[in-house]
Amino acid sequence: METLPPVILGAIISGAFVLIAVLRQPLVGYFVVKEPISSQPKRQFFLDLSLCLLAGMIAATFNTITFGFPAASAVSLIFGCAVAGFFLAIDMALNRERLIILDALARQPSQPAAARKTLPRHSQIFPGRRGHGPVRGADHHSGHLA
Repeated sequence: METLPPVILGAIISGAFVLIAVLRQPLVGYFVVKEPISSQPKRQFFLDLSLCLLAGMIAATFNTITFGFPAASAVSLIFGCAVAGFFLAIDMALNRERLIILDALARQPSQPAAARKTLPRHSQIFPGRRGHGPVRGADHHSGHLA
């Protein structure tokens, strides 16, 4: 694979991802949207990760058949697609959660804005709030540690 010009390698990988992109939307409708809301983000993650692995396998198979590249070269290409797919899958799972939240908010527009929190209460770190008392060694006026 190292002997292949970067433009040709990029075209081969792009072609594999274009093929996957054509298949993605029907698969999302079948494997993700029809499922319960609570399992949609997880299913979205695994679908997108699987599709990226499939794109890597398609490109690796094409390179092996067309150019006679060794298996080690194919494995490195698949691994690269898996790493990229991991981050793409996380992003798409978060987007799925965002769509679910926006849909829920659209169905209940009468909910006051103060009741809508974007972060869970346990993840907000504010010393001295919500009955936890002040942090030991903190300057109570500025909130800085003494």
